[in-house]
Amino acid sequence: MPVRPIQLNSGNPPTAQPPSQGISKSAGDSVRWQSSSNNWSVDFEGNSPFEGRHFSPSNPESGPITVNPGNTQYKYSITVDGVKADPTIIVNP
Repeated sequence: MPVRPIQLNSGNPPTAQPPSQGISKSAGDSVRWQSSSNNWSVDFEGNSPFEGRHFSPSNPESGPITVNPGNTQYKYSITVDGVKADPTIIVNP
């Protein structure tokens, strides 16, 4: 089960590296958000490709993809040190 790291960087606006991350359900991908800041969060405000919708330093891993794949984009918000930005996750077959 490959874990795809997404680095969250402080700034105005903060950034996610990579800014758009493709993941594959058939490959068993999951995501681990990480940051040098201890003050960050990830929130899927609409649909989430994972069971959870909120991730933080105490819960940084997504777990498995729970939606059917289909090259679908999922917008989410990151907040690092109180500043917000909106990157994308793409679920591939």
